[in-house]
Amino acid sequence: MGELMKSHWTLLAAAALAAIIATPAMARPRIVLYSGTDFQGRSVELDHRVRDLNDYDFNDRTQSVRVEGVWEICAAKNFGNCITVDHDIRNLKHRDMNRRASSVRPVGGDDGDDFDHHHHDHGGDHDGDHM
Repeated sequence: MGELMKSHWTLLAAAALAAIIATPAMARPRIVLYSGTDFQGRSVELDHRVRDLNDYDFNDRTQSVRVEGVWEICAAKNFGNCITVDHDIRNLKHRDMNRRASSVRPVGGDDGDDFDHHHHDHGGDHDGDHM
C-alpha cells in the first residue's frame, strides 16, 4: 500500500505541475500612457487605478496606450465618462479620447489603494507633448 500511495502522490504532483505549466499566469493589469501617438513621447506606466492623472503630471496628455488586461480610460477625474480598452491603441483620437484622459483603472478585481502600487515615469521623446 505504501508504494501505491507514493505512486498516487507522484502522479498528482506531476498533474499539478503540468497544469501550472500549461496555464498562462494571470498577469497583473498594466497600462502605459504615452504623450504622443504610436507609443512615442513621455510615458507613465501604472498597475493600479488613478483617480486623477494630475498626480502624475499626465492629465489630458495621453495620445496612445499599451495595455495588459482590460482598463477604463476616463475623461473625468474619479472615473467619469470612460471608454474600455483591452488592446494597445496607437491613436486615441479614433476612440474620442485623445488628450482627454484624466483617470484610469483596471476592470474587474480589487486593485486596492490608489498609491500602494508600482508607477514608472519614463521621460522619453517629448515630440507631440505640446499642450
